[in-house]
Formats: sequence, structure tokens, C-alpha cells
Amino acid sequence: MSIFTENLTSKLLQQNSIKILNLKKDNNVLELGCGNGNITKYLIDHQKYDNNFFCSDISLEAIEIVKKNINYPKLVARSGSMFEPWKSDNLKYDVIISDVSSISEPIAEKSPWYSGVISDCGLDGLKNVKIILKDLKKFLKNDGYFILPIISLCNLNILNELLKNNFINISYSEQINWPIPEFFKNNINNFQNLIDTNQISVEYKFGAYLAFTCVAICSN
Repeated sequence: MSIFTENLTSKLLQQNSIKILNLKKDNNVLELGCGNGNITKYLIDHQKYDNNFFCSDISLEAIEIVKKNINYPKLVARSGSMFEPWKSDNLKYDVIISDVSSISEPIAEKSPWYSGVISDCGLDGLKNVKIILKDLKKFLKNDGYFILPIISLCNLNILNELLKNNFINISYSEQINWPIPEFFKNNINNFQNLIDTNQISVEYKFGAYLAFTCVAICSN
């Protein structure tokens, strides 16, 4: 199974998560879908205070890399799907960061990003996000923060409603536009219906299709 490494999405999550993390001491920080652990490592390296970190990924190989590459005594890394590895701990977290797959599955299947990586995101790209939100209150403290990427290759209307239904306060980072690789243009006949039905949001400009990414910081 391939392992996600640092990319634009993870860099935006790093930059926005550290601002929240450094607001106070003694945080319990959980990252879901950690890949090679680049986000958690960035947070450990840039934290003002010593915090407790927990990260998980469905890939056991990814977790083995995390354990090898991050030398931090207050880190627990486990393999499993979403909250499954943490259910027996009866622990609540100050910050939960989601970096699970969240783009429309037909695009994931054609893209180079998910070669050897499990997607299973559904047509709207939000299957995994919905699962996380369903159980989130069991794991997030009342004054905690949920941080996730907003990638326009999912159904933004549904995602915005999901967040509004679960959180009082939602702030968004600046949107970063980026060109979708050639596979998208080459398969546009397969993807046009996704555009027409608002399952994804893209812009065609200067001969290329553009998507955007930003980060949502949610709390109650």
C-alpha cells in the first residue's frame, strides 16, 4: 500500500494547526489519516509547549514509518481506520486533525495520488468525513478544535452543511488555487457530470482545470 507524503494539503494543515496548538499548554492532539506523519512531526517541531500526540493511519506500513521517523516520548501511533484505534482509551482530545481521503471517488480512481492507496470516499468525496463527524463528539473535548482540509474536488455544498450542523464556529484559511494534473483534462468526459451536478467545483482557465484547497477550523 502506498503512503501519503507531504503535499499542499498537509502544508496548509501544518500552518493552520500550529496556530491553534500554541494557544494553550498540555493539549492532546489526534491526527487521523497521518500518512508518513509529516503533519504531526511539524507540530512537534514547532510547538511552544510539550503536548501529547496521537496519530493513526489505515496503513500499518505508514505507522511503522512514523515510529521510525519521529522520536518523541509523548507520541502514540497506531494503525486502524479513523477512530477505531482509539475507542478503548476513553480519552478526549483538544485538537483533532483529519487528513483522511476526501475527494470524489471517480477522480481518486483515475488520479496518480491514490495509486496503491485506499480511497473509498463515495461520489461526493465525503464518506470518510461523515463517519468522523458521526463519532466526533465522543472524542473531541467541548472546547476542542476540529481541523480539516477543504478540497474543491468534493461536494462543497454538502460539506458546508455538515460543518454548519456540527459546529457553531467555523473559520477558513485562504484558498489556494492549483492546476489539476493532466489526467483530469484527459478524462473530462468521465468527470463532466461531476461538475454539472456540483459534486466537485473546478474552474477552467488558460487551458487548465483549477481546483482549490483551504483549511477549516471548527469549534463550539
